[in-house]
Amino acid sequence: MLSRHLSTFSNAYFESKCIEKEKILSLNELRKKITLNFVSQTEEVVVVTLLGKNGKLIYSGIVYHGNFNSVDSYTRKIIELIVLYNASSVIISHNHLNGLLLPSKDDIYSFEKLNIVLKSMNVDFLDNLIISDDECLSFKKIKLMK
Repeated sequence: MLSRHLSTFSNAYFESKCIEKEKILSLNELRKKITLNFVSQTEEVVVVTLLGKNGKLIYSGIVYHGNFNSVDSYTRKIIELIVLYNASSVIISHNHLNGLLLPSKDDIYSFEKLNIVLKSMNVDFLDNLIISDDECLSFKKIKLMK
């Protein structure tokens, strides 16, 4: 368990150092990059992607493994990363192992709760993504986000 956390932390650290100078041109391009976090995952994971001013990608990595019935379990980690990296905007994504892209009631509840937290921090919530196989559902595209 500890080795997984250390591995995740070190991967996130080195990944963040490698992408600090990278500029993202569009949300579609960013969505494609995010889906790479879900390749070969055998459990549910939540990925946070942080952008700084002018859309500069400053962090993207897994913040939670396993069944996430409670948004509180990963919200704290997201807040810590936003503060640590001084992020201006965020994209949250998670996978559905069952192959369905439809958001569940829990997905919508988690999104709404996290949206309130991010608004209170003056952080733009750019999108909430559900990833399954090679497909991606964007809350923004289906108008669950304003």
